[in-house]
Amino acid sequence: MKNNDLQELKPIYIHETSYSAEDEISLVDLAMVLIRRKKLIIGITTFFIALGVAAALLMPKSYTFSTSIEIGSRIVSGTIKPFESPETLLAKIQHVFVPEALSTQRQTNPDDENKYKIKASIPKSSVLIVLEIKGIKEKSNLLTKLLQNVTQQAIQDHQRIYSAIKQNLLALKEQAKTELSTLDSAKNNHNEERRLLKSNIEVYETELANLRNTREILPPMKSIEPTGTSRKLMVIIAAFMGAFLAVFSAFFAEFIAKVKEKNQSDC
Repeated sequence: MKNNDLQELKPIYIHETSYSAEDEISLVDLAMVLIRRKKLIIGITTFFIALGVAAALLMPKSYTFSTSIEIGSRIVSGTIKPFESPETLLAKIQHVFVPEALSTQRQTNPDDENKYKIKASIPKSSVLIVLEIKGIKEKSNLLTKLLQNVTQQAIQDHQRIYSAIKQNLLALKEQAKTELSTLDSAKNNHNEERRLLKSNIEVYETELANLRNTREILPPMKSIEPTGTSRKLMVIIAAFMGAFLAVFSAFFAEFIAKVKEKNQSDC
């Protein structure tokens, strides 16, 4: 290394920052703040608990009203087939039947400003449609009527499918009986044709016996226990919120007091 390079090297100084005891905050200091502001903390916490209790007592209990729709079905080649897929009926319910039911409710009860929401869902691996609506016990008749309105629309929509299938099976059965009667009156033996017609008649009778229209499994029922946030949970949440805001207010009040004290000492 050359002498010029050595001359250009300058020492590097590390400046250590010293902190005074006043800059340090200990747990004792925090505890002292909470003790000095205990009245404020107790007051705010008590206020929020009182609000939670009042809200829990004044808030009406909400229940879930529900019913289930079983999709109509028929037997095809020994397999039960629904009139239409659960997804198709669910789409009709969500986008047609429910809006129509709510629209009728608003027209017949213009003074009712409540917004009702009917939820439709398909349980896993089933051909059922579950309808649910939440509301207070005093609205039981109205909520039940809304659910029944939706189910009746679904039943009426499938009634045309049910009637068409039934009429077709009856017509095929009568046709087969007529042909069998004609063969029985004929002089020639048509044993194979007779056997086939009798078999077809039995198939048609089986399909008619197992033909099921879409139906409401049970009338709308109210849940046994109230749904939604429980009163006890509301009070607990209010207490936690009150405690948090009370502690924050205590430290903020302490900060304001120190700022004022410093301003007075500077003056």
